[in-house]
Amino acid sequence: MKHRRVTDGTRIAYEVTGPEDGSGIVLCDGIACDGFAWEGITPGLESEYRVLHSHHRGHGRSGLPRDSKRVSVPFLARDMIELMDSVGLKSATFIGHSMGCQVLLEVAYRYPERFRGGVLLCGTPGRALDNFQHTDLGFRALPMIRDLTTKYGKHLAPALRYLVPSRLGYEVAALSEINRERTSQRDLDRYLKHLSQMPQDSFLATLQDAAERMTDHFLSAVHRPMLVMTGERDGFTPSLASDPLRQLLPNAEFEVIEGGSHVAPIEFPELILARIQEFLREHGLDQYEEETMTSQSDLAEAWKSAADLRAKG
Repeated sequence: MKHRRVTDGTRIAYEVTGPEDGSGIVLCDGIACDGFAWEGITPGLESEYRVLHSHHRGHGRSGLPRDSKRVSVPFLARDMIELMDSVGLKSATFIGHSMGCQVLLEVAYRYPERFRGGVLLCGTPGRALDNFQHTDLGFRALPMIRDLTTKYGKHLAPALRYLVPSRLGYEVAALSEINRERTSQRDLDRYLKHLSQMPQDSFLATLQDAAERMTDHFLSAVHRPMLVMTGERDGFTPSLASDPLRQLLPNAEFEVIEGGSHVAPIEFPELILARIQEFLREHGLDQYEEETMTSQSDLAEAWKSAADLRAKG
């Protein structure tokens, strides 16, 4: 992967693949993910599209921000835009999984000129822990988890690094969430290992923001085409959690992945890829935008020139 420092100095790891004249696709990971959800989908996209994938700040190969609080969704969205600038993507279709759906929606609202459309997989419009196993237990437990981590994190970390990416971690996940018939221990090991090794403060700060952030107030203003896909067996973000997306987004299509859990992208990659490709073609999102992108430096120079003319006049 390549690395780039964004405006606040944070080092972001990224890669861009596919033809240079391909229509842009930006992949948005979920929390504690470093791309495992896309492994069965990316090859089918990068043969035709210009695909940008990055690790969120504090995740994977990316660095931590100097300010530990700068790990919230708006900062993750801004990183995406700066990376698009660096690789010359004027606009793109965004595909998000889990918390990546919140990042996608933030981009759609804050940077509409860069957002052509979106695919939301196994995500919610906000308050990501309110529907865990159809209860708000996840959100109510968050303060306790944060306190325990603050007090005992240094002692718990070695045990977590051993236990989470193990057969025990897989069995717990199989009992509570994933479809064992379609998700092997090998499939899940990469996620579990990454989760166990993440800086605890960064993980909890990002999770806290995702658990509190809401988008209902601006969904009706997002008019770009959207495809919302939920897992029938998703216990983290059940289908009902997508109701605001279905009700408030003006131009959204909604589908349920039969038998899919929260990791449906690794359970049903062929099905999801086929539906994404169909969605892109139906809405003309497979067509490359030929307009030249105006860079931020060009805009700054234009404003300076205009100011100089006004001063002389």
